[in-house]
Amino acid sequence: MLAPTGIPFELRAAFVHRGRCWGAVHIARREHRRDFTADDAAALASITAAIADGIRTSIRFDAARQTKDGNAPGLVVLGPSNDVELITPPAQELLAAMRSPAPATVPTPVLALAGFTRSRSPDPDRPPDAVAVPTPTGWITLHASLPDGAADGRVAIVLERTATPQTTAIRLEAHGVTTREREIATLLAHGLTNPDIATRLVLSPYTVQDHVKNLFEKTGVSSRQELIARIFLDDYLPKLAQRTPLTSSGGFARQHDP
Repeated sequence: MLAPTGIPFELRAAFVHRGRCWGAVHIARREHRRDFTADDAAALASITAAIADGIRTSIRFDAARQTKDGNAPGLVVLGPSNDVELITPPAQELLAAMRSPAPATVPTPVLALAGFTRSRSPDPDRPPDAVAVPTPTGWITLHASLPDGAADGRVAIVLERTATPQTTAIRLEAHGVTTREREIATLLAHGLTNPDIATRLVLSPYTVQDHVKNLFEKTGVSSRQELIARIFLDDYLPKLAQRTPLTSSGGFARQHDP
């Protein structure tokens, strides 16, 4: 696609950390420049892991950002040429949050999801394609489907603020936690002991202990209490603080059950 436009040279790389891809880059040069060399590829390869770790770290903090409550989901319908055929007021606000300082008509993540959805074979039993996108005001989840099948290329996309369980999953993923470790972290948050978790997941207690140790190392904590506070309570503590009266000394007042 690029050669006819006078851009015959390209170099690509994926930003991978702990076996997971967090981004990619595509570098192109016009025909009056020299082609990329093995040294160019080696130089790019030498920094991909560091870039991946930087992206992963930034996503970790974005996933912890609080969002406003009560925001209704929005709907946007794109035509075959990605022109906006229908948009609701909540969708306008959410699309604005996703745009860069030099905004395009439709944000890139929306266009990419629409293109992906059009490329898939129609399946009425398949759930809508979904992706979560970080923004300066919190994460936004997009759900895309073909309202008229694959015939005319129209795509309907529902946009909504990412719910707490989803942001928790993103936060764990950004720490490099595996699917099994995420499952164990959730059970720890429910107060289960290692033997309880072993019984629930049909694992040996030693295997559970290894997973818990990995969770501590990946999230940088040394106890279950720290793990739960870092991963789960970020969503709740600010709200609790708003509802808890302060003492005269500036601390939180102790509350007693009746």
